[in-house]
Amino acid sequence: MQEENTREKILQYINKYPGNHFRAIQRDLNLSLGVLQYHISVLKKQGEIVEFPINGFNCYFPKSMYNKQILTLFGHLRNKTRKKIIAALANKPSMTLNELRDVLKLSNSTLFYHLALLVKDSIVLREEVKNEIRYKLSNLDLIKSTLIDYKYSFLDKILRDLISLWEK
Repeated sequence: MQEENTREKILQYINKYPGNHFRAIQRDLNLSLGVLQYHISVLKKQGEIVEFPINGFNCYFPKSMYNKQILTLFGHLRNKTRKKIIAALANKPSMTLNELRDVLKLSNSTLFYHLALLVKDSIVLREEVKNEIRYKLSNLDLIKSTLIDYKYSFLDKILRDLISLWEK
């Protein structure tokens, strides 16, 4: 019985906070590594959850959410710097590296690193416009609908403010 309660608790957590990685789940639920590993394995075998690797981390999602683009987006939104980049580009559809740096107060190297990851996963597009490199979100509608549908998974002010603008 205890085992089923633990597994149900993990499943409820993944449904509420899709896209978190193993250590975040372990830390938030205060479970031992072995216990969490066992229950994650059972939930995957039962088809209740999916494991999706994002930037070196295994992230977990409810089976009902399985869409590679959405899973990838969630993984990036779990990273504070990439979340800020996505929010900045959602507010202003096309920006240069310098504009992003000025708005986000990040170093060029940090910004370039995170932009490269977002471009690699097709969340952000990099395009040359009049001899200038500009960045924009590849699918703003998907980002909007995903954030609105799963807004309770994101408890931070950056995304809450962005979501409230879109819901009006």
